[in-house]
Amino acid sequence: MELRGKQVRLRDTIPTCRSTILTETGDDGFLVLSYPRFPYKWMNIFLPKYISPYIHVPLEEYGSWVWSQINGQRTVEEIACNAATLHPKEEDMKNRTIMFIHQLYLDKFITLKIDK
Repeated sequence: MELRGKQVRLRDTIPTCRSTILTETGDDGFLVLSYPRFPYKWMNIFLPKYISPYIHVPLEEYGSWVWSQINGQRTVEEIACNAATLHPKEEDMKNRTIMFIHQLYLDKFITLKIDK
């Protein structure tokens, strides 16, 4: 993976939640990520009243746990190792966690910085 012109391993990066992402707890106790539907608030005037100005992405148990671990201090490797330790019976948990964090990055829910 390339960050700021440097080749780095995703495992060595530190994920941070974007400030535009809101986190709420859903009725089922799991997290719901919300982000603005439009880049500018004034654009919401074009929405019908019954449509939310936010897009909501519900997470399940595992996704909620991973999201709660993203604090701008833990590396992807640390989060993945913690997931594997907490779920020893789950097959390939470490790689699943890394792939999930990579998808969060691709979908612009998080940013990544290089661990120094």
